[in-house]
Amino acid sequence: MSVGEFNPDAGPLAQFGYELRRFRIDKGLTIDQLADRIGYSPSLVGSVERAARNPSKDFTERCEETLGLSGELIARWPSISRTRSPKWFRPWLEVEQGATALRIWEPLIVPGLLQTTYYARAIFTGKPGTTPEQIEEALRYARRRFHSMYHSR
Repeated sequence: MSVGEFNPDAGPLAQFGYELRRFRIDKGLTIDQLADRIGYSPSLVGSVERAARNPSKDFTERCEETLGLSGELIARWPSISRTRSPKWFRPWLEVEQGATALRIWEPLIVPGLLQTTYYARAIFTGKPGTTPEQIEEALRYARRRFHSMYHSR
């Protein structure tokens, strides 16, 4: 399977895996060889390359060192790190990654994907003390998140 067969536009984890695979191949290493040199299993290396598993910071640092990189992978690690998520939500990231469908039920509010900009602005305005700048930032964040989740697949 060539590097070109992977879709690096499928999100940050896919981009990380694509880059890891590209750097590994550029160094002339097989998955087994890289795994042996970094002290992790070949199945984990393959899973990270396929974007099926999140790499740990230690894994990323060992790959950086072994592949002779200058921060290319470690710079991407924060965008895929689960430490950026609230602690209460982290267990659900693993569940979500293996899910084949996500369903929601919202009896009191229109779900985010169905909201118009005007509706979302009205929802954000309802929080006491919210400034117009905070509202616009929340709308920009929601749009970026929507586009990264649904337009990169």
